[in-house]
Amino acid sequence: MNDERRQQVAQRIALLIGGSVILCLGLVVLALAARPRQFTSHRDAIGYALTQRNIAYDAIFINRTWPDTLTNEYYGANLQVQLPSGRTVAGRLECRVERTQCRFSLATLGIVRQPLPELVAEREGPEWLQWLEDVGEGLGVRG
Repeated sequence: MNDERRQQVAQRIALLIGGSVILCLGLVVLALAARPRQFTSHRDAIGYALTQRNIAYDAIFINRTWPDTLTNEYYGANLQVQLPSGRTVAGRLECRVERTQCRFSLATLGIVRQPLPELVAEREGPEWLQWLEDVGEGLGVRG
């Protein structure tokens, strides 16, 4: 086999390996995009819901006061969202139990009893997958 032929074979092998790597990365991105989003806190879930509605915010504050702490059958809390303009919008977070069947309202933003996804104790999957999800979200891969 001459040198030119060896070089062609080496190039084809390199293209095949490179194409396989790109295909694998594409499949990982598709798998991440198809995986349901997981949240460990009300604040994260509300922030995600606001982002989905294209509502920019600087901070989310959740404050349980005395009447809300009287019962364990229901979870309620006052909600405040600080907007980039400096304005603070007040609302309400309501859950059937602390982490399930939650809804939130921010009436001045047109949000009334919007359901939130169920919260998980901790995000599932290996740490590298969680890191990859975070990187993907930062790059705008997650919707």
